Amino acid sequence: MFFYLSVFSSSFIEGEASRKSDTTVDGDFVIIHKIILLGNKITKDRIIFRELIFSEDDTIAAGTLDEKLQQSRKNLVNTSLFNFVTISYMLIEDSANLVDVTIEFIERWYVWPVPIFEFADRNFNEWLKKRDWSRLNYGVFLTWNNFRGRREKLILYARFGYDQKYELSYQIPYINRKQTWGMGFAGGLSQNHEIPYNSVDNKEVYYKSEEFYPKR
Repeated sequence: MFFYLSVFSSSFIEGEASRKSDTTVDGDFVIIHKIILLGNKITKDRIIFRELIFSEDDTIAAGTLDEKLQQSRKNLVNTSLFNFVTISYMLIEDSANLVDVTIEFIERWYVWPVPIFEFADRNFNEWLKKRDWSRLNYGVFLTWNNFRGRREKLILYARFGYDQKYELSYQIPYINRKQTWGMGFAGGLSQNHEIPYNSVDNKEVYYKSEEFYPKR
């Protein structure tokens, strides 16, 4: 059985991508009136806003607007939460410098279950000599990205049968209001009734007990 807990700084992991940039007005400028999000059916808005280098009511030099939009798009793509990200803006009618920014998303598939089916012996030929159906392992390995829409990651490993193994890990990238610190934990248990301890004439020799688990 094992267990660990980790705490990390998200700002360190993702570097400059998450920092707000200072905006200086030089000549013509625009003001971000509203940021409209479309297509993020699972991902929470605050996870998206964290990656933008501008926010509502920001005053931006007109010559740098496209650059900021492109950099924000790269930040969003680098989260690996979306297949496609499109950012566009439109000048509000009857306004000289107010713009609405629209960000459209196509989200990824976040849940990936993988079935487990394997032999407890070294290989199929070794199992074939015994043909013991109780010496099979089966279960599921599940990875759930963007869990709860907060960019969390949940991993579940459950293997039943002859060699049992259970693992659970969870990681949340942001635990504070500024979204700069995260934490994660994991634990697991592995056990079986039989362990190889020697090899005689190219055959494994096992220690076996039906009453308890020699290896745990």
